Amino acid sequence: MLPEVEARAANTGHPSVVSLVYIGLNRKDNALLWLEKAYEQRDPFLHLDLNLENPLLDPLHSEARFHDLERQVNAAQQVSTGK
Repeated sequence: MLPEVEARAANTGHPSVVSLVYIGLNRKDNALLWLEKAYEQRDPFLHLDLNLENPLLDPLHSEARFHDLERQVNAAQQVSTGK
């Protein structure tokens, strides 16, 4: 079933959704990989998902990769909004 979910995400352009599935399965490395893909592909849901206050992402808060990605997303948002 996961390959089907991954294929759909690849086709729809929303890899951040797949990351939530992997978080639910406690597969942090896979979740972070899909969040990184979401950033690379400019997934429009990423800025909604990648928020320290989002309780769905709590399992990733202890991961350095999560914080690196969060910094990248925040910097990109500031550039795009001119702040």
